[in-house]
Amino acid sequence: MFGKKKEKMLKPLGGFYVDGLPGANKNSIFEAQFNEDKSKLNISVGKKEFVLPIDKIQAMEVGSEVEILEKSKSVIGRGAVGALFGPVGAIIGAASGTGTKTKEKKKYYAVLSYTGNDGIENITIELGGVGSLFIGDANRFKEALDKELYGDGPIQL
Repeated sequence: MFGKKKEKMLKPLGGFYVDGLPGANKNSIFEAQFNEDKSKLNISVGKKEFVLPIDKIQAMEVGSEVEILEKSKSVIGRGAVGALFGPVGAIIGAASGTGTKTKEKKKYYAVLSYTGNDGIENITIELGGVGSLFIGDANRFKEALDKELYGDGPIQL
């Protein structure tokens, strides 16, 4: 009754696929979860299945378009900006019009960077639904991934 705290089940990273996996269809349902021994991520996009070894993962970032752009100097870098926003880049801000007000819908993304055959590659997903709920789940997933990548102690450089 007053024993050990029950470990909370980690929800999979979920959303809508944007870019970064061969043969996957944009806007398909995306889900990533750890395998049993946490050595790999099992990823499904629609009916396609992918496996990404944890030791190939470089970083994961979660945030809005603006936050991801601001982090563009990190390991996810220029590839993430290109993957998210294409060659034209992001136009941040609302549409302008005389006498009209528009409410900008903020989109949130998760970008998973890994070492692929051609160097650093990125898998980008849009976090769907009620943003704050999915962002919280995505951040908890990122924390679990960071723990697998870096452990609990000081990070060895």
